[in-house]
Amino acid sequence: MEIYTLTPNPVHTISKLIFGDSWDDLRHFLPGKPVILVTDSTVYRLYESYFTSYPCVITEPGENNKQLENVQFILNQLLEFGADRSSLLLAIGGGVVGDMGGLAASLYMRGISFGYVPTTLLAMTDASIGGKTAVNLGTWKNIIGTFTQPEFVYILPQFLATQSDRDFCSGMAEIIKHAFIGIPEAISYIRESHQEIWSRKSETLFSLIKQSVLYKSAVVEQDEKELGLRAILNFGHTFGHAIEEEGRYTHGESVALGMMLAARISEIHCGLSPAVTHELKSLLQRFSLPVEEFPSSDQLMHNIRKDKKKSGNHIRFVYLTSPGHPRVELSSFELLESYLHKILPI
Repeated sequence: MEIYTLTPNPVHTISKLIFGDSWDDLRHFLPGKPVILVTDSTVYRLYESYFTSYPCVITEPGENNKQLENVQFILNQLLEFGADRSSLLLAIGGGVVGDMGGLAASLYMRGISFGYVPTTLLAMTDASIGGKTAVNLGTWKNIIGTFTQPEFVYILPQFLATQSDRDFCSGMAEIIKHAFIGIPEAISYIRESHQEIWSRKSETLFSLIKQSVLYKSAVVEQDEKELGLRAILNFGHTFGHAIEEEGRYTHGESVALGMMLAARISEIHCGLSPAVTHELKSLLQRFSLPVEEFPSSDQLMHNIRKDKKKSGNHIRFVYLTSPGHPRVELSSFELLESYLHKILPI
């Protein structure tokens, strides 16, 4: 077992990041106070024996269920179970469960303790780290939310054995993103180990997850509220969220396509070598992620104009100058649209 203490700056909470060895070890991190579990029906079905010791709130899986009414359902259940300010909400599941559970914890009685056990690769390497909680407003992603640091995140890679190939590869998109923006030495590691990653070899996965998680954690520690540095983690996400809005692709698949667009735009805007774009494309393809199937430029621009990170007619866009060197610039929609027209059909 490995334990890291995260101290976001400015300090609001101190959060523990735990790489666990077994489910049973989790009990060492549960306080001597009431615990209520939140999960979804898929995780509950697969791991029902894990949910026998505490009251449990069961939601339905899927991004389309990440809505305020389901957070209200969790809040009502907390009330029925008698949760009070001394209680801890423990979310066990993917990013949707973590988002809704964390948001519910931040709202219930003005805030109760929150712990998170991510069960998907995407949640382990991205959604569980950083304290962002949010739900969608209709189909628009993450419009309603808070920054709520969990008391701890307990990462147990054994959960990945039951994850579908598509969802597993969706998580690889975020790992590849971290490699290109901040861990360039991981690019060759992923390329050389992709067969072991595909087969979910435990040692390889643990090394990859740990490297990615510690990188994101280091960024978040320096900029919890995304006022500066943390924005680099949005590489591929501006267009990724716009693509996800169309409903065809998972989050990770959409981010893969968004990174391809960001890389090609970076070639035009800041001289990124086409060889880097080719390397990015090659790695994404090794994990069956889409790299070429884009909506039209007009549709993409329509969608990003509703992005929560926009400021008037501009948005902070993450360019890549070389592996490990992202650049965040406030770019106008007109500039991004002009770049899109050079690489995509109208």
